Amino acid sequence: MMPSVAPNVPMSHPMRPQSIAGLSQLQQQQIPQQRPVSAPTGMGVQFVPVCRYEDSQAIRATSFHPSGRFFALGTNSKQLHICLYPDIKKTQSRPMAHESTRNAEIAVTRPKQHRGSVYCLSFNPNGDLLATGSNDKTIRLMAFNEDSCRIGKLVRKRALLYRQIFLGAEMELTCHDGTVRDLIFIESSINRSTILVSGGAGNCHLNVTDCNTGQPHGDEVRTVRFSNAAYYLLTASYDKRVVITDMRGDLMAPLMYLPVAEHSDKVVQCRWHPHDFSFLSTSADRSAVLWSLPNR
Repeated sequence: MMPSVAPNVPMSHPMRPQSIAGLSQLQQQQIPQQRPVSAPTGMGVQFVPVCRYEDSQAIRATSFHPSGRFFALGTNSKQLHICLYPDIKKTQSRPMAHESTRNAEIAVTRPKQHRGSVYCLSFNPNGDLLATGSNDKTIRLMAFNEDSCRIGKLVRKRALLYRQIFLGAEMELTCHDGTVRDLIFIESSINRSTILVSGGAGNCHLNVTDCNTGQPHGDEVRTVRFSNAAYYLLTASYDKRVVITDMRGDLMAPLMYLPVAEHSDKVVQCRWHPHDFSFLSTSADRSAVLWSLPNR
């Protein structure tokens, strides 16, 4: 038996009986007809495919290089590809058939970027660092040479050149105890260094890594003090920086730390306030500074 159809509803758009149950005839007439999700909206503008890459497994991650000249892909098959961005001015004005879409031009490929799937990746704002995260619980941090489109030694000279830890090509970070889901670079306004922020499964913590050193300090540590209840560790160094390390959690795993203050010369000593979340620092720049969080 055919289901009854409400009056004034076109037969080309039949409605299921359960979708109009309990509605009056007037309410049924006012139900909007849904546009197919693939149909263009507005003025009928529709993007067309320019190039395409296909893998044997799902492709989870992608990121543009800040120059716009490259884009990177990370796959479930553990691969990392860096592709050349094509000349989109040559794009056809009408949608192309799937068979006519050209393949992405791969400039760099790493078939075993991780021991697991590549879940996320990102370039830093300057474009000379690339990081990838995986369900093998690691982050790989690499130097990227834009001029030659290669992963390797940095050749661009800057006021704050990355330390020797990056001159080899890359390093592996093991600060997560679960899948690394996403990561992003930011530029620190404190010491003009590059900071990598990553998050994921497991303990669900956000981890902050100073990419200039890969460790809390880049020179001799001169002072170490625990906060009240030993939640935080305050350290300072001849690298001119003051760093706070979060001591909560598993002390057998890498700890999260963040540069919080900087002098213009070597830092000699730091001390916590006995009650407030503030500290004093002394330096070879002939200054003593009281530091505190800003009022919100």
